[in-house]
Amino acid sequence: MGLKPHPLIPMLKIKDFFYLLVIFIALSGVYIVFEPKATSAADANSSFDVNEDITSGISLACDTSIVLTPSFPSNPAGLSPTSGPAKDDFDCTVITNNSAGFNLKVKNKDLGGTNIALVHNTDSNFKFTNYAAAPTLNWVEPLSGEALFAFSMGAAASSEAATDINPIFKNDSSSCDAGSNANDSSDMDNAKCWRGLDDTNEINVATSDDETTIDGELFRFRFQARANAIALKAGNYTTDLTVTATY
Repeated sequence: MGLKPHPLIPMLKIKDFFYLLVIFIALSGVYIVFEPKATSAADANSSFDVNEDITSGISLACDTSIVLTPSFPSNPAGLSPTSGPAKDDFDCTVITNNSAGFNLKVKNKDLGGTNIALVHNTDSNFKFTNYAAAPTLNWVEPLSGEALFAFSMGAAASSEAATDINPIFKNDSSSCDAGSNANDSSDMDNAKCWRGLDDTNEINVATSDDETTIDGELFRFRFQARANAIALKAGNYTTDLTVTATY
């Protein structure tokens, strides 16, 4: 018996459906064959450290010399307290990248006697002696028969250098080694906290606990001499100071 078509579906339609089915299957096969497949890649990672050591360094640049002015007047009978003061400033700049900071110190040359600050260049019998070792808030005039030499420290107001100045050169308006007032380097004529030099031990004038900027820190020494009723031979009175910056 032959297959009879459903009365509602013509034979042509059955054939067309068959072709379509074949084509669909064929295309489906193509998709199945060429369908992209998801793949995964294995990851392998490694890390390493990079280190570079920077060594610490320090530099110190100071003025080469100073001349105290004005010159004392000639008076063979002895100078009065109004003679002087003769004075001048001496600047030093410290630069360092040391994270622990630095120390700045000064020491006078040994001039061959006790407590001598300045000596005549050709006759050592004539000299200036050191001011007191303990700082005084204001300059104390020399006693009769004395010629004194002293110094104080200053820095730009509100600067890191002003913070780093040794507290012995700072004041609370009534005494030294107290408070936080440091001498303003632009107004050293009104400097406070004076003391003498030392030819045996270095005097620490500034201490920092960190590195400086690339411009460094500038410190100003103010040196001053004054005499009272003492005959001083005409000529130059000199000394050599050593300023050292260390970390």
